[in-house]
Amino acid sequence: MKKALVLLLAMCAPLAHAQLSDIPFLAHGAGSKTCGAYLESRRIPNKGTDYQYAQWTLGFISGFNATTKGPQIDEHRSIETVLAYLDKYCRENPLHAMPAAVVKLIDTSPKRKP
Repeated sequence: MKKALVLLLAMCAPLAHAQLSDIPFLAHGAGSKTCGAYLESRRIPNKGTDYQYAQWTLGFISGFNATTKGPQIDEHRSIETVLAYLDKYCRENPLHAMPAAVVKLIDTSPKRKP
């Protein structure tokens, strides 16, 4: 099971420019949306929707940390920080899949040895 999760995360590397149809796995919840859909949902203030996207992102990061043998994400991410990052990424890449935004967040985050 753990090897399958590591393989899954390795498959995420090409997501840096991925559209929803390019994702090599089936994402559920907020991860099944495009950045454009995310931005549309953010136009109408709704703490529940904001929380859903932020928690999905933090869960994806936790999954990365749980399955990697390399450096892990070592920075506490508040919901506001996660949403600010997703807002910026998605404005620049509205056709990309949400997992692509999170993979980019992981790639640019400070890391530490487990």
